[in-house]
Amino acid sequence: MRVSRRRLDMAAIGGAANLRAERAGTAKIVLASLVGTMIEFYDFYIFGTAAALVFGAMFFPKSAPETQTLNAYLTFGIAFLARPVGSFLFGHFGDRIGRKSTLVATMLTMGVATTLIGALPGYATAGVLAPWLLAVLRFLQGVGLGGEWGGAALIAVENAPDGRRAWFGMFQGQGERQRDHNVWRIARKPAPL
Repeated sequence: MRVSRRRLDMAAIGGAANLRAERAGTAKIVLASLVGTMIEFYDFYIFGTAAALVFGAMFFPKSAPETQTLNAYLTFGIAFLARPVGSFLFGHFGDRIGRKSTLVATMLTMGVATTLIGALPGYATAGVLAPWLLAVLRFLQGVGLGGEWGGAALIAVENAPDGRRAWFGMFQGQGERQRDHNVWRIARKPAPL
């Protein structure tokens, strides 16, 4: 059976259109991976600045100033212990219900925990409950970041074209570096007169 030239041309055009659409979808996934990681790490590390400057006196006022700072840094460190928990938890659900849904859940977990930390009453208002709530919310931030880190890397690599998986997996890690670059650029900006 002889195939007409016109059918071959139409098939080639359709294949090229599908390839362009696939590349555009992959680019969106890579960009979402980069931006999502940048936002999550910004939320994660802005806590470190607040812990160094504000949280010691706000949540641990009955201690010596050195102990206040150490206690605030301890709450910062809690999230590092929670990251593997988030990775296992969201990795499990990512395999079961899909990576996109779990990535949305990780962003919500981080966002809600960060918002609640911002609205958290201090020791003067809530007493001993305030540092405990701070620790629990910080743990939730760590869970959210751990799940996002692994999920974003996997979704970028799984949607990468053949032979380009390492390249596409690299972009998720660049979100953290881009966040560092943006913070450094803002910090170096001279104050207006």
